[in-house]
Order: sequence, then C-alpha cells, then structure tokens
Amino acid sequence: MTVYWTFVTNYNLKFDFLKDGEEQIILKETYPALLEDISDLKIKSGHAFTGWTLEQIQKYNSSLIEKIKYLLKDKTIELIGHTYGHSILPITPDWEVSAQIKKGIETEEKILGQRSRGFYPPEWSIDPTIPWHLLQNEFKWMILLESNISKIYENADKEVFTPKFIKGIYNSKIPVVFKYGGLDLVLRRYLYDVLENKRPPEDFVNIFVDSAKIEPENPLLIFYMDSESPFFAETKDNPNPQEKVRRIFELLQKQKDFVNITISEYLEKFAPKKSIIPKYQANYKPITMWTIGFEKLDLLLKEAREKLLEQQKLNFDKDKLDEAWRYIMLAEGSDNRSTVSDVKLAGIEISGRKLYGNHDRLLEGYEFVKKALEILDT
Repeated sequence: MTVYWTFVTNYNLKFDFLKDGEEQIILKETYPALLEDISDLKIKSGHAFTGWTLEQIQKYNSSLIEKIKYLLKDKTIELIGHTYGHSILPITPDWEVSAQIKKGIETEEKILGQRSRGFYPPEWSIDPTIPWHLLQNEFKWMILLESNISKIYENADKEVFTPKFIKGIYNSKIPVVFKYGGLDLVLRRYLYDVLENKRPPEDFVNIFVDSAKIEPENPLLIFYMDSESPFFAETKDNPNPQEKVRRIFELLQKQKDFVNITISEYLEKFAPKKSIIPKYQANYKPITMWTIGFEKLDLLLKEAREKLLEQQKLNFDKDKLDEAWRYIMLAEGSDNRSTVSDVKLAGIEISGRKLYGNHDRLLEGYEFVKKALEILDT
C-alpha cells in the first residue's frame, strides 16, 4: 500500500511563549535552519504564515524571503493561509473574518508574489461561516484537527487519513485534510520528546509510520510542527533540536512505499467523496478561554470597529484607516488572550524548565486597540 505524507508548519512571531527579543533569534536562527533543511532534502510541505509574521521576516531577514520564494517557485513548498493577525475566527465579527483572511492573502501576494490556496484556521477553531468565507476568497481546501470531527460521525477514528468535505452556510462545502489523524496527542508527545532529546527520532518515525497500517487505501499522513518548537527545546545540553527534525525527514524519505507530496498535489489525485459533520466550535481549548476575562478588550475592539466603519463612509485618510485596521487585527490575535490562560499561568514544562506566557502580549493587545482608536479619532 502506498502511503502519502507531507509536512505542515506555521509561523507566528506573536507566539505568547516568546519573550521580548527572542523574536530576533527565531528570525535569524530557527526559521532559516528549518527552511534550509526543507530545501536541502526537498521536503514537499505546507507553510502557514500570519501576515504580520511575513512582514517581520521581510523587515529583518529579507534573504529568507528570497529562500521562500525560491522554494515556492520549484514547488517544494506551498502556502497555507493563516489570516493576518491570528484571530480566533468564531469570536470575530463575520464581516471582519473576511477582512482578516483577505489581508493575509494581500500580504502573501505583496511579499511573496503569490497567494495561498489552502487554509489553516488559527487555533484550529471554526464555525459554520468558515467554509463559505474560504470559498468566497477562492480557497481550495483547509486543514483541521481530528478532534474537529463530531463524535456522531461514524468512522471518525478510521477515516481521518483520507480527505472529506465539511459543509457551511449557503450550501458551501470545502475539502478538508486532518493533522496527524487519530494519534494526534500521542504523536505530538513523541515529537516533543525527540526535540527535547528524550527519545531518538526513530521512535517518532516508527509510530508515525505505524499509524497508517490499518488505514484506508491511499492515506495522507501529516507531520505537523510549530516552526518555533526547536527554539523552545534548545538548551545548553541540547544545542540543536533542529538536527532531530532533519533526521525525522531523512528517515521518512527512506520508508518503503512512502511518498512525500504537498496537500494540493494529494487532493488532485484523491478528491474527497464523503462529507463529515464537524464541531463548529473551539475543539481542544474551550471557547470560554478566549472570551471570559477579556470583556474590556472586546468592548474596545467593538468601539474601534464601529469607528473604522464610520470613518470609511466619511472618506477618512486611507493610510490612517489601513494603519488602524492593522492594529485592530493584531489586538484580536489569540496570543494576546492565551498568555494569561490557566495553563500558561501555571507554566508548561519544556526541556526541563517551566515556560510561562509572555504577559506583555496581553498588554500589547490592549495597547494595539487603543492606538487604533487614537488614529481614528484624529
């Protein structure tokens, strides 16, 4: 049996674990090392950039933009849409969901010369409008978690390695592929153990390969990793976690009957035949995590959005509108909210040390929306 596999990663410099100044290390060391391995080994893969992160890469490491453009040109990698500001779409006003998506596309086209056709919703969180919004913006597919599937779908555990359709409003439907499939949490733990030098790369590859053995014909396995993960696993005793990622790539390339492919290439070969009923809600994090405790932030955002729409009608200065709009998009980013979640406040163990969310992200969110209001009031 042929098994198809791909690698998917996202780039988000607002990641709330990052402390001030660490973004520059990510830009100069972590991202380049990953993309160098992708290039050397020609790993067919999908790369999801928030629009703001792309702007930072262009500003502080323009040579990396040239590397990305080269990999896009030779079809080693493909872009995956990820919005401009990493907004939680189910709690974002409907008209603004489209704006977040469009701003992400515009940033891709401006900086990279092409746009994404697949979409990765921030925090894997969707609602019934999302398939429609994606089709309105000419997307061809999206990627979700296995846990996005409702339990009432009969073969949820067995068929997540083959593409499906999910339905949205106005009879919209869009093809979907699934990260990791049914072994999501197991594979994630194995991957972090490898990055932290607790397991050899072979352990991750073995369980990854084994996960396809009982699956339907022509399964697609998606190896997913946040692009910033090697940075967090790095310690004095473990100086180069990216070497482990490269080793995983090399081992997967050697697997018999394993074919590396992009998601778009896979869907051209194997179009979905069935539809599923997804969970149209936050899946692995309760929606209250993004709402309770942020009432003042949401009130300020509501005020800023209303003023922006009002000023648009009055032909307010376009450059100022664009700047205010950018601040609003950044203010509603998920990382501003998750940094003070119970889990982040308690700390997460990584590589023998406890990491906490960067509280400045929360303050930044409020400051962004206040800046938008100041611009709109001038």
